[in-house]
Amino acid sequence: MEKDNVSKVVVAFYNSWNERIPKGAEWDETLETWGKFLSDLTVEEVRLASRKLTALDPQWLPRPVTVRRTALSFRIGAPPKEWEAWSQLRRIAEASNTGTASGETLHPVVKETLASLGGRNALELHTNGDRELFFRAYRDKLADWETENYGLPSR
Repeated sequence: MEKDNVSKVVVAFYNSWNERIPKGAEWDETLETWGKFLSDLTVEEVRLASRKLTALDPQWLPRPVTVRRTALSFRIGAPPKEWEAWSQLRRIAEASNTGTASGETLHPVVKETLASLGGRNALELHTNGDRELFFRAYRDKLADWETENYGLPSR
């Protein structure tokens, strides 16, 4: 995204949240910060993120990284919530136990989590304690994935 587009987008965000638009050096710093997070995104991706974030009606102006994560989730697909990932694991395990194939496509974070928990052996997880173990492993893998996929663009 070009600098003039970043400027327009930032003004739109500030206006949407009824925030005072910075002036002078503060405005330059604001644009520089937002530009770091939005430079590799398209205007349309940021507009989609704006619509979603506005619909959620948060009290405060979203941070640039929140806008980036939301925009990129449209582009690359957001990973499942941890309880959704657990449900995927349980569906696959149940299909395996009945001798049928689930045919379910797993998000890379879920695949990495299952691999870290012993691959096929992870299908044996089923207790409340197992679920908590899965959630901890999933959160670790999710943090790595988010850093890699939502991180700042390299210039």
